[in-house]
Amino acid sequence: MGLLAAAPWPRPCRKADDVLRALEEADTAIWTASALAACAESGLLTRLGQPAAPEALARDLSLPPALVRSLLDVLAGFGFVVWEQERAMAAPALLPFTSPEGAATFRAALRAPLLQTDDFRRRLADGTLALDGWSHTDEAVIEAQGALTRLWTTKALPKLKFLPGLVARLESPGAALLDVGAGAAGLSIALCESFPHLRAAALEPALIRPPSVSGMCGRPV
Repeated sequence: MGLLAAAPWPRPCRKADDVLRALEEADTAIWTASALAACAESGLLTRLGQPAAPEALARDLSLPPALVRSLLDVLAGFGFVVWEQERAMAAPALLPFTSPEGAATFRAALRAPLLQTDDFRRRLADGTLALDGWSHTDEAVIEAQGALTRLWTTKALPKLKFLPGLVARLESPGAALLDVGAGAAGLSIALCESFPHLRAAALEPALIRPPSVSGMCGRPV
């Protein structure tokens, strides 16, 4: 689940203000994550590959101009957006995430934790919460987590060369992978996309029914 990982506190809170400050920081983090997710969900992110005025962005996206400016301010606060002559554009570091694929990755990185925390609250309320590992069945959560796993797997691919013989085996005809505890099969899909001869069987006992992987590349079976 990720939220309840043990983390040592540096020292006990001594004043009520310390608790309130921590709650304020949590509130800020939640709303910031939601605002960043809105940038991707609304389509704003993909429009920032070229300079654009906020009013034009609001018109194209059918959003209130004040909302677009607020979202741009959030992005600018992280250094993700630069301004030039009253027009906003993605900073160099954000440019890769303005493509459709990059925006999907950006969206998944935020949707996964936001949807998981919402699921956490629902299960706590109805008495079904249990700390028994990854056990989501909501398709939106599964797909978001799968997309995020594919991202981290793809980023880790260059490190496979440090495992003697592994890349050669993955590249060989008839290569096969058994992925047990696969979640949404993001790892299997990413590896199949990268190694044309690889076939993968991805098993996730916690899922009542498998997520849809239609339209994804690779050869998971």
